[in-house]
Amino acid sequence: MQTPIPNGGLAENGHLEEQKLALVEEEHFEIPVDARNIRIAMLGNVDSGKSTTSAILTSAPGSTDDGRGAMREKIFNFAHEKGNGRTSSVAHEIMGFKADGSQYVTTVSHTTRKNKIWPDIVRNSARLVHLLDMCGHQKYLKTTMHGLTSLYPDYCFLVIGANMGISKMTKEHLACSLALDLPVFVVFTKIDIAPEEIFKANLEKISNIMKRHCDKVPVKVKTVADVDQVVSTIETGKVCPIFAISNTTGEHVELLRVFLSRLPKLTSKVRAATVAQETATTQAESDITHKFVVDSRYFSKGVGLILGGTVLRGSVRLN
Repeated sequence: MQTPIPNGGLAENGHLEEQKLALVEEEHFEIPVDARNIRIAMLGNVDSGKSTTSAILTSAPGSTDDGRGAMREKIFNFAHEKGNGRTSSVAHEIMGFKADGSQYVTTVSHTTRKNKIWPDIVRNSARLVHLLDMCGHQKYLKTTMHGLTSLYPDYCFLVIGANMGISKMTKEHLACSLALDLPVFVVFTKIDIAPEEIFKANLEKISNIMKRHCDKVPVKVKTVADVDQVVSTIETGKVCPIFAISNTTGEHVELLRVFLSRLPKLTSKVRAATVAQETATTQAESDITHKFVVDSRYFSKGVGLILGGTVLRGSVRLN
C-alpha cells in the first residue's frame, strides 16, 4: 500500500517543522524527532551546473561527472529535461548526515526510485539537507519564484559557471534571494575548463557585487578552517562564502560537502512572516490542528491524486 509521508522533521516542543511529502511503499515509517531539515534553494543561470552539482553532492563522496551531464540524469523529473539538459521544474534531492558529520550513503542499490531511497536516508541520518534545484532559464522564472516562496528555503546556493560569468539571470536570482532575506553563498563550477584569467575576472566581479550592492563581505573558502569561520558568521547575513569546485575532477567538492553538513538552521523573512501569521490566526482557527500548504499535485496510474506541499501546523505520519 502506498501512503504519503513527510521527509522533514516532526513538530517538537511546539515548534513548527516543515515536512515535504513523498510517496513511500512502507508498512511503517516515522521520521526521527531529532532530524533537522535544512532547505537550500539552488539558483543560477541556465547551464551553470546546478543539477550536476546537486547530483554529485547527493551521491557517495568521491563521485564525479563525465563532463557530458551523466550525473544530472537522476535529478530531472521529466523526459524532455533529460533531452535538452535544462530544468523546467523544481527538483528535490536530500543529503543525510550522521551525528559525527559524515554523509550517510544509502544501502539501497537495487533501485533509483526516491520513494525507496529517501526513507533509508532519513532513518539513518541525524540531520538532513534538502536541495531544491530551481530552473535557470528565463522562460521558467515564474516556476523558480514559485519554488522560492512556497518551499520555504533557509539558504540560497547561487551557482555560477566559472567559464560563463555573471549573467542577467544570475543577478535576477540573487535579487530574489535578497528580497526574501535568504543568506547567500556562491559556488563557482567548471573551474577545470575555465581559463584562469576568466575565472579570476568573474570572481572579482561577484565579490564587487556582494560588497557594493548586497552589503556582504565575500569570503573565499579554501580550507576546513575557512568553513568553520563562515559557518559561525553566516547567520548574521553579512558574510557570503564563495566556493570554487569541479564536478568532473572532484576538486573542492568535499569542502562544500563539509560546509553543508555544518550549516545552522535559520529562520528566513518568509518563514518568520508565515509563523507570525499563524500566531495571529491561532485564536480564530483554534479548532484547526493541522495545516498543509499544497504546492504541487500529481496523478499516478493505479494510485490516483497525489498532493505535495509543506506542513505548517501539526504533523503527518502513517496511519
